[in-house]
Amino acid sequence: MRHVTSFNNTSESLRISKDAHEKDDVDFEARSHHHTLGKGPTQAATGNHTHTVVSTTAALASITNAINTIGKYEGLDVWNRTTGKPVWAVGGLAGDVWKDATGAVAHTPV
Repeated sequence: MRHVTSFNNTSESLRISKDAHEKDDVDFEARSHHHTLGKGPTQAATGNHTHTVVSTTAALASITNAINTIGKYEGLDVWNRTTGKPVWAVGGLAGDVWKDATGAVAHTPV
């Protein structure tokens, strides 16, 4: 995608910017150019968001820990107190992995 910093012709600059943004990816992956606000792992968080579920690396990696066996669902966001970063559940099964904000696997319950 071509990004333009300046043009002599303002209408041409606006047209190119509009064309580029019509084909832009939104929330497709963590590296997407634009993100909507929401709770998903590829969305941006609002400034007043909170993480109501807090856990640790050890708990997230334990297939028998309650964080993996009770109330887990796809998209559940958990603040990992050990790393100081959020993770998201890929699914609701105890063995489903947790991904970080880049989309990489952060924890695999075993």
